[in-house]
Amino acid sequence: MSCSATDSAGNSTSDSVPPGDASYTLIVADVTAPSISVPGDLTVTADNASGATVTYSVTATDNADPSPVLSCTPDSGTLFAFGATTVTCDAQDTSGNTATASFVVTVQYGTAYGIEFSKGRINSGSTVPLEFGWRNAAGELMDSSAADPVVTAINESGEIVLNPGEFPGNSDLRWDGSANIWRFNWQTVCSASVGGNCPEGTPLPGGTYFLQVTSRATGQTIPADGRTRIVIRD
Repeated sequence: MSCSATDSAGNSTSDSVPPGDASYTLIVADVTAPSISVPGDLTVTADNASGATVTYSVTATDNADPSPVLSCTPDSGTLFAFGATTVTCDAQDTSGNTATASFVVTVQYGTAYGIEFSKGRINSGSTVPLEFGWRNAAGELMDSSAADPVVTAINESGEIVLNPGEFPGNSDLRWDGSANIWRFNWQTVCSASVGGNCPEGTPLPGGTYFLQVTSRATGQTIPADGRTRIVIRD
């Protein structure tokens, strides 16, 4: 004798009862895990000094359970910090089958502003006043006090004359919250020998130098592509 069984989801199985057996137990089990649909990796612009409030949509379906339990961490609509955060989503159906999926949310600043230098040339040993920051999605300068910026300068040979975070002489880097910009006053004095041409504490020799800012919070640079050119004359 042949026996078959089908559940509400359409899963079915069949078998034959061995000769002489009076009864036979046939079990239909749901062993298929739910399916989770997540968005692709997201890059969003920060909307506050701590990061961005990010919303996203994730769904889960199952062959037998019309409403599998779905949870994601961090939740949609919560604050995401600067940098990359992995969102992990789990789904479980009534039979205990589970599935996991993930995607990455990266929070960055918007368009870079500065570093710009209006003067064509400056005397060695003088101070170069510079300002920079980042904009939000609306194009307005935003609070980038959490950017944790460092400034690097190189000469025409590509040699570093200002290491990241190193401010020679009385150079000064400060956050101006009233204008939502960083201000950097670079006194063109060497902090280390560069190719043997600039002893400790002496002004940079005449020539062309290139500055760049890097946010340690997001890795973004100012200028966004390249460096700011400054010509120093003896």
